[in-house]
Amino acid sequence: MIGSSTPLSSHRTTPLILFMHIPKTAGTTLGCIMVRQYGRKSVFSCHPDRNLLGCTPEDFKQLSAEERLRYNVVWGHFDFGLERDIEEPSTYITMLREPVDRAISHYYYARKRKDHYLHKKITSEKLKVKEYIVNGISQEMDNGQTRMLVKKGGWDIPFGELPLEFLEQAKQNLQENFAVVGTTERFDETLVLAKEIFGWTMPLYLRWNIGDTPARRANLSSNVVEAIYQHNALDVELHRYANELMDQLIAKEVPYFKLKLVLFRTLNRLYTQFFKVSRSFPKSWREKLDRRFFQIIR
Repeated sequence: MIGSSTPLSSHRTTPLILFMHIPKTAGTTLGCIMVRQYGRKSVFSCHPDRNLLGCTPEDFKQLSAEERLRYNVVWGHFDFGLERDIEEPSTYITMLREPVDRAISHYYYARKRKDHYLHKKITSEKLKVKEYIVNGISQEMDNGQTRMLVKKGGWDIPFGELPLEFLEQAKQNLQENFAVVGTTERFDETLVLAKEIFGWTMPLYLRWNIGDTPARRANLSSNVVEAIYQHNALDVELHRYANELMDQLIAKEVPYFKLKLVLFRTLNRLYTQFFKVSRSFPKSWREKLDRRFFQIIR
């Protein structure tokens, strides 16, 4: 069952889901799954940069209580604490990622995307991965996951100076306010858990925004990897804790979990093959076939 620290109002029958999308954690794939689960019109997608999605987290806060009822999910790059501003029943979901892999993915994404706020600096100064991490050009590369998960002040602390108590606060927030905490490395397990907690239909997926992180990591020298660890020591522990929380929740909420995971992965392989074949049909046929597929495996 979905948890909420606030009693439900007579208008909202289940808590609003706040999908805190930490950059480069497979959040786009999870977001697409949630859009399919709840419908596009029920998901409020936002980004701090209005130019990217047209809506910001602040825009959602400014909606009236009646307008907010149209949405089941808020999905975006926002920090923990949004629930305090909207003052209605809500719960969180998020994904964390192993810090070295996340840093590598973050660097190559920013280098490729011209609309990324760090793209110009990377390309003009010809920054390599280590320089991107250690030069202090972005606090996102200094325990960025921990910074997002504290109630306030995470981004006010200078690069390299985030205190240990912020880690403890982030852990507490995960434990007390998140219905589901997943990790990128255990994506399928996260989905099986979320299906049980939120009552989803089978959350099959195709991966989006996939990079070549494993190969790029293999080519990094040990001193670069060590530099990333040094600047993300709190995130390393937070990621370990997220896996621990997930294990506890699976044991508590998902009976026969291993069998359900095998079933999910089998169906997802079938869906991937089905999708490849169905793309050769006319669009009107594809849409009908897609709907029929999900009705069968529902």
